[in-house]
Amino acid sequence: MSGFTEKAAETVPELNATLATYRGQLKQVEGLLETDHGNDEILKIRSDVLKAISLTEQKLVEARAVEAKERVKSYVVGAYVVVSKDDKWITCSITDVPKDNNDEKTYIVTPVGQTDTLLTAAADMRPWRPPTHVKKGDYIEAILPTMGCFHPAKIDAVTSTGTVWVIFKNTNNNIEEVPLPHIRYPKKKGSAAHLKKTRDVCHLLIVCVF
Repeated sequence: MSGFTEKAAETVPELNATLATYRGQLKQVEGLLETDHGNDEILKIRSDVLKAISLTEQKLVEARAVEAKERVKSYVVGAYVVVSKDDKWITCSITDVPKDNNDEKTYIVTPVGQTDTLLTAAADMRPWRPPTHVKKGDYIEAILPTMGCFHPAKIDAVTSTGTVWVIFKNTNNNIEEVPLPHIRYPKKKGSAAHLKKTRDVCHLLIVCVF
């Protein structure tokens, strides 16, 4: 094995990749030591790799802390985020920031399509990212503006301003422009059963209101 060279990395993904490389090298070195226990050169390389792993782990902790602070800057009232809840990530909008926030920042968020709010720690939030696969003709579920609930729909057009025009089912071909955070793909894309369940729930709300 050739000499060991420490790599430089700054971002969290780069540091994760570097850490994986170091751990792979450590496994190789320990494999060599199984057949050559007293080789000073291999022992020196093992020591260097262990030091590099420790240093990289420290850098990773620091990089994650910086990344978390940068994320928090984008957490303002009205911003869309994804929140970890019951082992799932759900799209929400930030509705309030408690004034007594300390180091452990918390936010009041409202899941899209719901009225109940959640108190969520910053550690359980991530910035919402627009989907890249949205295209005309996709069957989705979107927030029906008149009802505020998800309803089966079909994308009629995708704009360059972060919205889509959709045609809602069973609403006399009602066409609405909705923001991307207000759409979602069914759990099983194209699943008739899932679309029917969503349609029935929203239809029940319509019947109750009218």
